[in-house]
Amino acid sequence: MDKRILKTRKYLRDTLLELMKEEPYKKITVKEICDRSNTGRVTFYNHYDDKYDLLLDCLDEMHQNISQSFKAMQKQKNPDNNFVRTLENLIDTIYEETRKYKGISLTEDPDLMAIYYHVFISQMEDLEMNLGNHTPAKYDQKQLNSFLVLGFWGFLHGNDIKSESEIRRDARRLAKDLAESRIFTIN
Repeated sequence: MDKRILKTRKYLRDTLLELMKEEPYKKITVKEICDRSNTGRVTFYNHYDDKYDLLLDCLDEMHQNISQSFKAMQKQKNPDNNFVRTLENLIDTIYEETRKYKGISLTEDPDLMAIYYHVFISQMEDLEMNLGNHTPAKYDQKQLNSFLVLGFWGFLHGNDIKSESEIRRDARRLAKDLAESRIFTIN
């Protein structure tokens, strides 16, 4: 794809994320996105059908970045495919990528929450496929993924008082506790 197209799309994604930190997603208009990004409406509509299409592009980019970072981290820090380390790496990559979404409320808009949910459910399914032979879960995999997807976001972004290092430390402890729990056993 042409570098100018990539640059314009990135700028529009970044602008949407900035606006979402200032006001609820459903109140943001295409006009506002265009004004803030100094992009014409024709240019916007050359790239996206509407603001939902732009949001999907933002979340797709997040998904791709998490996937790439996770695979690289697994290769570098977890060549033996240790399950605890896998969960820690997943938490680290999700946290790194979602920091730019800090301050955006997902719960204010059911559509926004549904889009986030489906993107990360897909991420969890990709992870499971990449893991191959791992211990089957005690619970239905789709339900467990739902719990983990929504829980990870809340855990990583639900406390504005703790420092990043405290959040990471606690998230790694949580990953270890989850991996060692009976959640991932058949009995």
